[in-house]
Amino acid sequence: MIEANFTPVFPDLIPKVWDRVEPMIDLACEHSQGRFSSGDVLNELATGAQVLWILYSGDDELLVCLTTSVCQYPGRRMLSVPFCGGLPGSSHWISHRALIVEKLVDWAKRNKCSGIEASGRPAWEKVLSPMGFKKIYTTVVLDVEE
Repeated sequence: MIEANFTPVFPDLIPKVWDRVEPMIDLACEHSQGRFSSGDVLNELATGAQVLWILYSGDDELLVCLTTSVCQYPGRRMLSVPFCGGLPGSSHWISHRALIVEKLVDWAKRNKCSGIEASGRPAWEKVLSPMGFKKIYTTVVLDVEE
């Protein structure tokens, strides 16, 4: 396993990494059923509605990126992970999941969140269950023609 760091990228630094992050975000947006484009995500990052996180090695080898947002529900405040992407065919997320989850737990606590939630494709359950995550529901979608 290569040595890596995982850190948030604040809005003023987004332009420095966006060219490398955007293809990963594009791939994640393809699974949003048309709800988001990478441009939408960029706008939310710029306003602080979402926070970009990157896993990198060395000075600037980008391995994984994800975004988080704080969701205040009537009964609970959660840190949400709406988008996650990596290099096609890589397993960096799996090999560095302990570091990623540790940092996200810390971020959730700093933001007074009582949990972390993520929606995604079925494989995420297998990747995250060793870290204590559990499947609580399945989302299904029906497209309705206008």
